[in-house]
Amino acid sequence: MSAKIDRALVQAFIAGSFGLTIAHENEGFDPTPGTPHAEITVFRNPAVPVSIGDAGLDETTGLFQATLKYPTNAGAWPAKEKADALLAYFRVGRVFTYEGQRVQILSKDRGTGRAEAGWYQLVTRFEFNARTARAAA
Repeated sequence: MSAKIDRALVQAFIAGSFGLTIAHENEGFDPTPGTPHAEITVFRNPAVPVSIGDAGLDETTGLFQATLKYPTNAGAWPAKEKADALLAYFRVGRVFTYEGQRVQILSKDRGTGRAEAGWYQLVTRFEFNARTARAAA
């Protein structure tokens, strides 16, 4: 599996210029109280062969998740409007690339908002697929 898949999705989020600071996986992040931010994560499914042979193709699907975090008691609309911007940007069928790796968005979803640990959280999820070349043995 290619780390380029993850990079394509993370770089796409950054390029979207959503005006949010980003909490990246396994990096220190200390949110500024009262300032909206996003936690982004890539969840990958196992790769399956698309073609047979040592130099064939594998395909993987997964979810790119952006958890929007907004101050509590400030209303849900700012978070929902930002979620709408993400849903429009990561539209179904859109392809993102990183160093030749293509990643295509298959579906999108917005969860129900909830308050937790001082933040109003709204989760957006984008299902994707990607094909990677299988290295010859």
